[in-house]
Amino acid sequence: MNPYPKPATSLDAWAVPDRAEHVSLDFEFDKNGRPTIMGLSAGGSCVSVRWDYRCAAKLKELGNTALHWVGHNFVDADRPLVKEFAGVDIPLERV
Repeated sequence: MNPYPKPATSLDAWAVPDRAEHVSLDFEFDKNGRPTIMGLSAGGSCVSVRWDYRCAAKLKELGNTALHWVGHNFVDADRPLVKEFAGVDIPLERV
């Protein structure tokens, strides 16, 4: 596995590999606390995109899988946004 994969730049061009058990999520925010960039990685592949409606759809898709979620400050920062924008409450057992 390449430790430095080239990020995909489109959600349409990125998919979670079949072997993946975890997905990591990171948001970047503007000065008002709104997401501006979303980064995802899983199983050695990654994507970084500007925040738009497609991000919420991808989060909903991923939230309805058995994947475990990883992220810096995921519980306090990212998990509430997944619930707000994608309508998926990630159980703490999957964090």
